[in-house]
Amino acid sequence: MVDDTFKKFTNFYVEATQVLEKNREDYSVSLQPIIKALVDFNSLLCRDYQNLPWIGEFFDKNSDTIQKCFINMHFIFCDEKRDIDLRLLCGQSIYNLFKEIPKYEMKLIVSPIVPGLLNNFSEAAIDKGSNTNSDIVFYCLNLIESVVITTYDEWIDTKGSQFEVILNKIISNLTTHKSKNVRLKIVTMLKKFNETFKIKFQPIKIMLIEVCINIYNDEDNTIKNEVNNIIKNNMELEKSSFIRHLTKELNTSLDKPSLSNLSSTTKNQIDISRVLIRIHNLIVILGPEYLSTILSVSTKLLDTIASILTVNIDKVSIVTEKKNDSLQSSLQFFNLIELKNNVRNDLILNICNVLIKSGNINDIFDNIIDVINISNIDGKIGYFIICTGVLLKMESNENGQYDSSLLLLLEVAMENLTYYEKFFESKEQDKEISSEVFESTKESFLVSLLLILNSEIISKLHSKLKYIDIINNFYYTLFTYTFCNNSSICQVTGLCINIISDTNFYRSIPSLVFLCNNNLKDYTKCSRAANVLSGLIFYLKDRNECSINLYEETKYIVEDILLSLDHNNQTRIFSLLKTLLSFITASNTWFGELKSTYNYEKDEEEILPEVIVLIHKILTRTKHLILSDFLPVQVIVFDIMKEGLYFCRNFRSKTLPIIYGNWQSIKYKITRLQNEYMDALMNPIIFLVGARAISVITYMAELSGTFMYLKVNEIITSISFVMKETAKKSSKADPVYCYSQMFEFQKSILVNIPIFVKYFNLSCTDELSEKFASICEIYINDKFQPSMLREKAIEGMKSITDN
Repeated sequence: MVDDTFKKFTNFYVEATQVLEKNREDYSVSLQPIIKALVDFNSLLCRDYQNLPWIGEFFDKNSDTIQKCFINMHFIFCDEKRDIDLRLLCGQSIYNLFKEIPKYEMKLIVSPIVPGLLNNFSEAAIDKGSNTNSDIVFYCLNLIESVVITTYDEWIDTKGSQFEVILNKIISNLTTHKSKNVRLKIVTMLKKFNETFKIKFQPIKIMLIEVCINIYNDEDNTIKNEVNNIIKNNMELEKSSFIRHLTKELNTSLDKPSLSNLSSTTKNQIDISRVLIRIHNLIVILGPEYLSTILSVSTKLLDTIASILTVNIDKVSIVTEKKNDSLQSSLQFFNLIELKNNVRNDLILNICNVLIKSGNINDIFDNIIDVINISNIDGKIGYFIICTGVLLKMESNENGQYDSSLLLLLEVAMENLTYYEKFFESKEQDKEISSEVFESTKESFLVSLLLILNSEIISKLHSKLKYIDIINNFYYTLFTYTFCNNSSICQVTGLCINIISDTNFYRSIPSLVFLCNNNLKDYTKCSRAANVLSGLIFYLKDRNECSINLYEETKYIVEDILLSLDHNNQTRIFSLLKTLLSFITASNTWFGELKSTYNYEKDEEEILPEVIVLIHKILTRTKHLILSDFLPVQVIVFDIMKEGLYFCRNFRSKTLPIIYGNWQSIKYKITRLQNEYMDALMNPIIFLVGARAISVITYMAELSGTFMYLKVNEIITSISFVMKETAKKSSKADPVYCYSQMFEFQKSILVNIPIFVKYFNLSCTDELSEKFASICEIYINDKFQPSMLREKAIEGMKSITDN
């Protein structure tokens, strides 16, 4: 019976192997049935080797056939053209042979073909790098380990160099594989090789340490623990030589390549992220004690890291969705920095953390200060990113031990900030409104970084009062940038103000206001001073923790600004008007709604609050600028008028004269759109002026319903004409149209129709209602209008029909 089983099995196995060998390279033939049969045969051999005597005899008499089957199944397994499931069947089957069949049996089968097996398995594993199927890679590594452990004593002495080449290829391609099982297998495989034949093959120890360095900070805890144990054992067994080796490897990583001397094109051809990860891991393994020695004798570490930190300006996303939003923390800003070559921000912070623990903070800053001014803009960005990372990780400066270095760094950063002011200063916008710059450039990113850096420096200084002059200088510079022409910088200033806001900063406000007042009188400094004052008022108007009364500090400057408006050429007044607008807007926050105490029955002289008198003075002294030759001046004066009327709304003796006295000028801004429509198409800011005029008219309607009802009838024909003509432009327009000045005008009309209906108490049959309804119908009936315009038109029509 045994003989019969032996013969049948042998015949089946031989025939199946022959069929597989014959058809292995013919992709038109389905190999699945024959492979499944051979897999079942191999499974039987593995399962019953110890139990069935004839299986041992089968191995003795058919080793050539088993080898032939092994070879063909290994070819199928390594063939990327074959189905993954079929390949895995073959790989699992031959791997099970190694696990279950005695070593001496497998040695006879694979010894003659070891070079080919190792080469084919390694090629299959690294065929597509990280994109290779992880199960295929995992079985490749298991098979390589099995082949080597089974046969190494026959060839390791003579062919170790060839084996070293194969291992190096595997290490360089698979150490960072996406599969944690693959990464762990590489570590355990090398560890096993090291334990088995490190004396016969000495390079294996270096290879194991190399892999441990590269994945020391792996995200998987199992891998991390395995690597940590290997490092720890080496440190305990031969500490001195191991430290020397790590130090040598760190120097090699810093020199290979010398990144500071490479062009950006060459950098892109190198896996920079791996270089940084390796440097990071070596620094962490060495620890603060040994790193301190390295830092004290060389700037190579800082220079190399700085050269790696190349910012991808096109992808820097530090602009939040809403204009007035502010970043929440310096760490958020740091993490939003998009670095090229997949360099990870968290690694930079970890490196900075180890640098701090080395106790060389002063040396770090001093070394950077020595080279920063001779660096190009890319170099400056790299060094300042390191400084920012160190400051973010610095826990305290309680004894002022870092004050001297921080001050030197502050001075260097201030020199750069002052230099770039002219790049981002809002140009005199009185002749045209320049679009805000939303995209980042190297220069704008550097300014943003320096503002964050300086804010963090000041927050870390121990003795702020000793350095009040340079600190106030930074405060002034910071507020200069609050209304610059780059939105990303503007939003960073909001974060910086939050960082520096403490008792010392609030104490400096009177000094800053005094300096602004002096500079407002200087023709060359007037614009920046106005920006600083506007920024102070805008950002601090609602700070409850600020004990300084900003109104009391700034009210006397209003008179000086009004005098400047009276005497300055109109080409230099936009920033001054912006400051007045900030003051009026802030007054709404400071005072809330003020009520008039005037008694109409007694007809006594009305006693007005001081701030009402001041705001009214601003309104009367700026109203003539509605007729300015410069359209941006007209826009901001309308904003001033609207905010001022709102603030004085309960003091009719002051608001009504403004309304009555300015109607003709306001009316002209609307009728001009009809009379000079072609000119408006050429100069779209005219539409923006019209939009602002409508917003003022709307508010006038709330304050003086009957009067404004008659006046709106005077301009409704012009409004209807313009809304009809602009509807042709907005229909089927690109989405970017919604950011245009023409769109602003259309939106202002449609948004304010319900307000006119409410305050004029319009009925459906009212002639004015019919004209408003006809405007709404144009936009409702055109499905190609921007969705916002259609929605507002529907709301406007509903307000008419419901009234």
